[in-house]
Amino acid sequence: MNDELLSAHGVGKTYSTRSTTSTALDDVSLEVRAGDRLAITGRSGSGKSTLMHVLSLLHSPTSGDVRVAGQPASGMSERQKDRVRNERFGFVFQNFQLDHRQSVADNVSLPLRIAGKSRAAARRRSLDLLDRFGLAALAARRAGDLSGGQKQRVAIARALANEPQILFADEPTGSLDSQNAEVVAETLLAYPDEGDTALVLVTHDDALARRCSRVIRVQDGRLADLAEAVAR
Repeated sequence: MNDELLSAHGVGKTYSTRSTTSTALDDVSLEVRAGDRLAITGRSGSGKSTLMHVLSLLHSPTSGDVRVAGQPASGMSERQKDRVRNERFGFVFQNFQLDHRQSVADNVSLPLRIAGKSRAAARRRSLDLLDRFGLAALAARRAGDLSGGQKQRVAIARALANEPQILFADEPTGSLDSQNAEVVAETLLAYPDEGDTALVLVTHDDALARRCSRVIRVQDGRLADLAEAVAR
């Protein structure tokens, strides 16, 4: 049985101006399998966030390719990539990326509505998720009125709305206090237990990275090492 969900093959990413070219990623190859808790670490500017953006099809590589369930992303149209991101991937960012004008429930419902779910079905699913995260009482509140910890839990609920195969999290605890950071970390680390799913986590927090099953360190756009972390 092939449990590979995602793979990168010789991926490079460069950015060019009229006078300079900078390399963000250089010949990166890796795979993400069901059950993985993969931490991507590195100093600021090392290329770790760029790697996540390329793996999740938010950015296209300059060279090499990314494959989703064996299908090369280079052969996908932008519309197909959008569909993959909405149906197979979930995203959690440090700055939450919520629509502060909309209600909490509407924020969580958004991926479901994009996927074509009815308004009633999307609302039922969003309320179920909010109840799971202890946020049901906040469903009608504007997202902009929440605390940082509440916003991040709403962002996680939204990321899980379509039951993604891979949950991508970019510095998800970076702007939280220690108590809320622990709640968010526990929630994210538990996700691969829910089926044929995986977590890809970008973090500068070494303690959090050590709680993952695999740790990749990015240095100057290359993979400096790949280590098996201590099991949770």
